[in-house]
Amino acid sequence: MDNKTKEVKATEGKGYLTIKSRRQPKANIGTVEKVLEGIWRL
Repeated sequence: MDNKTKEVKATEGKGYLTIKSRRQPKANIGTVEKVLEGIWRL
C-alpha cells in the first residue's frame, strides 16, 4: 500500500465510515455518498 491507500475492516455491527477529503474517495466495496462539502460517507 502507498500513502494514499487505507485499508479498513469492521469486526462487528453496521455503520458508516466518514472521510474528510476535497475529492471523492474511491472504494471497491460499498457506495460513496457526499454528506457535506469535503465530507464523504461510505
